[in-house]
Amino acid sequence: MTGFLNWKLLRSNLAPFYESYVELAAFLALLLLVAISMTVRRRRQLWRHVVQALSIAVFFFLISTCLGVFGLVRNAWFGLELPGQDDLRAFYWLAPTVAILGLSFTFGPVFCGWICPTGALQELVGSLRGLLPGGAGRQTSGKVAGRSSDLPYPSPAGGAGRQTRGRAAGRSSDLPYPSPAGSAGRQTRGRAAGRSSDLPYPSPAGGAGRQTRGKVAGRSGDLPYRLVVVALIAAGMVVYLVVVRAVFSTRASQLEDSAVLWAAALAAIVAVAVLHPGSDQALKRLRWVSLGLLLAMCLAGITVTSPVHFVFSNVHDWASLLSSLLIMGMSLAVMRAWCRYLCPFGVLCSLAGTVALRRITVTEACDGCNRCAGVCGTAAIERGQVARDACTMCLACVDACPQGALLERMEGEG
Repeated sequence: MTGFLNWKLLRSNLAPFYESYVELAAFLALLLLVAISMTVRRRRQLWRHVVQALSIAVFFFLISTCLGVFGLVRNAWFGLELPGQDDLRAFYWLAPTVAILGLSFTFGPVFCGWICPTGALQELVGSLRGLLPGGAGRQTSGKVAGRSSDLPYPSPAGGAGRQTRGRAAGRSSDLPYPSPAGSAGRQTRGRAAGRSSDLPYPSPAGGAGRQTRGKVAGRSGDLPYRLVVVALIAAGMVVYLVVVRAVFSTRASQLEDSAVLWAAALAAIVAVAVLHPGSDQALKRLRWVSLGLLLAMCLAGITVTSPVHFVFSNVHDWASLLSSLLIMGMSLAVMRAWCRYLCPFGVLCSLAGTVALRRITVTEACDGCNRCAGVCGTAAIERGQVARDACTMCLACVDACPQGALLERMEGEG
């Protein structure tokens, strides 16, 4: 059903292709803008947020074709069936996906970290977590307020483990870990305020179970906090299911509405991640399952609308709207939860990123301050090492490193 408000500046879609070049031109201009912005050194994260805001505006007001996390896979699948029949339309359907993956093979998955509206909205909602009572990652003059378990993900202010220049009384477990360059026992410039357990590497529930300077982050006292988070997720799921039932009781649900099930699965996954933080890496592999299910539906000729699809097409798509709200809500528990655990297109970008020409490398200047892990929104960094299959190339870690020990450069550069 068409929306009662038409927020698109252009009503005609880019199908058939020859009627308008605006959509494709705007989308490709965003990719070019990202490539240019990544070369900026000064206040690069501000530029990234500007690009994200501009991307949301372009997707909201200009693009009518579904270029969401499902649409980019589905459109490419459809385009592969057209060469030899209608080469012009085949180019249109394939161009965005090919352009994104091509950029990922060169610069890494920058679409995920700089452009994707689903990712940008998750970041925006997730940043509100620190504003809630007892919110995660609220910083007080270099020391984390509350327990380390209050840090399910890095705060916008710079994340967990912010270093102070002065030494704080600590235990033997506060000793620095070996740096990525292999220099064991390197002394850090300043000791972190508080205990080592206050400096978790970010994980879905604040880093419990992940190593921090020789100590497993998380204490038995973290359990009540995690149970509260899971209880809130369960309450949100009850509301979600009630609304879904109310909406689809008035009309027959179809397989194209499966986005509501994807979102419900995400909520269950986030609950598991919060209760068992050490399962984060295993849960990230579910992105491949999500991609497999989507490809199976494409093969069967079933069209599944993406989250945020209602924005692209300016329609009352309840499945898309409800799934979008739940996905955004899960970012209050785990930053970029959808990107981490279920995004089918994101896993393709990550796969390209593992062999990308441009990569983040760690130099001997690393002193183990953990600032990089504190600003990573996808928990892609452990002990200063970047997991390329989880990195979105947002470059927040590079920009946050006080020693300049993290560099992004092309393969073969000195």
